[in-house]
Amino acid sequence: MENPQFFNYHEFSLDPEKNSSEPEELCVSHFPDIYCKPTRDGMINKNYRIVRIPRRFENTLGIPYFSNVLPGNEPAALTYDYEDQGFLPHENVDGIAYGISSFSPLSLYISPEEFQNIIDKVNRFLEEGFRVNSFFNFITIILDFLLLGAWDIVFNYFYFDSFQELERYVQQLNNSDLFKRNNIRLISPQKSGYLSLDFEVPTPRILRTNSEADSTSRLESASTSKITPHNDQ
Repeated sequence: MENPQFFNYHEFSLDPEKNSSEPEELCVSHFPDIYCKPTRDGMINKNYRIVRIPRRFENTLGIPYFSNVLPGNEPAALTYDYEDQGFLPHENVDGIAYGISSFSPLSLYISPEEFQNIIDKVNRFLEEGFRVNSFFNFITIILDFLLLGAWDIVFNYFYFDSFQELERYVQQLNNSDLFKRNNIRLISPQKSGYLSLDFEVPTPRILRTNSEADSTSRLESASTSKITPHNDQ
């Protein structure tokens, strides 16, 4: 019996449009941006999408631990020979481009090594913050009880707070050249209830041309000049 292989359980398949020339099922690896400021008419802003990074429950159940593998590189990810370099738009659905593999638009902006470094650091902050069975926590509870809650106020000035440091790291990352240049940002895991780690990326789109090229050449051009990022938020 083979061991189960890990994949991004957030992704799912989508049937292509009825009049589509591409018969393959599309793989939905990015989702509506619920964090971006809505439009004036109250609709979800379609200039950005969310890439969800799953938790690795086989590592730990009590502490949030997110996958440090860039989506599309997991052992059981859907991949194709011509899509081994990252997300490749395959078909527009409602003006938004989807691929046929597990690669997400995040792979257009971050390398697997950069992604792993980011997630490993986030996981370290979470491990430190969610650790409750330590002697220090026991002493903190006793002091907070004896000082009628005053210890909690003093504690914040003298102790390293992993959750606050994580928030600072998220802000630092979003203000970095890498993230600003690519118009992406990391969403604080507090906003998702630690169920997923979410990245905000520009909405991928395929710009149609008058001339119809064959399927392969069209896919190659779509991976470069046909991606339209949006800078307004």
